[in-house]
Amino acid sequence: MRFLACANTRSNGIPTSLIRRAAGRSLIIYFFVLCSTGLSSAQTKVHFPVSVASKTVGFSPIWAVSKQGFFDRQGLQVEVVLMRGAEKAALALVGESVYVGLGSADAFITAVESNFNVSIVGGIINRPSFFIMARKNLKTYQDLRGAVIGVTNVSSGPAVALRYVLKAKGLEYPRDYKLVPAGPDIERTMGLSSGQLDATPLGVPTNFMAEELGYNPIGSFLDAVDYQVSVFAVNRAWAEKTGRC
Repeated sequence: MRFLACANTRSNGIPTSLIRRAAGRSLIIYFFVLCSTGLSSAQTKVHFPVSVASKTVGFSPIWAVSKQGFFDRQGLQVEVVLMRGAEKAALALVGESVYVGLGSADAFITAVESNFNVSIVGGIINRPSFFIMARKNLKTYQDLRGAVIGVTNVSSGPAVALRYVLKAKGLEYPRDYKLVPAGPDIERTMGLSSGQLDATPLGVPTNFMAEELGYNPIGSFLDAVDYQVSVFAVNRAWAEKTGRC
């Protein structure tokens, strides 16, 4: 993880013990710094709601540190609100029902550029971990001509990045393939199984599950693009009131 200065930037399971300790300490230090002005008594827990875009390996540290009791030991009563997508996580932050939002960078950048009370303060997943998985008879990028490819949302950051990847491999959108909204990773994997989808980008570790089911890894997003995938963002009004921004 990397953390950024507060700015109006325009721009399922628990991990192994080693990852859990490292990521957990980073998260708890981050949340402790954000909330330190409110910790007037060790006996009084600060209610601290957080919206998270999905329950995937990239966001697993927040559940790890919660189960390990790191938040409790710092006097934080963290309520993790699981959303279906970064747009909803950002909306919860804009609506001031949570203090911090975790999700894809594009959703929070959109909120910032729309002049909502949102500031991006840190990075979570700093490089794309998506793999393009395809039906068993599709093995190369060129085999994706005419394919129906499932994405969470056709206007989402990962979908835009996918178009860049495929363009770098000689495939133009929408001439050479079709993008359809098909839900989160697990639902898109089911779409492959049902034959509704020919291919879909899947994040770690769902891509390994799909590979065990016999689907082919066509390639990685890192074959063509590298970008900040997901971020921490704060409600600016709350952050200014607590002196964090």
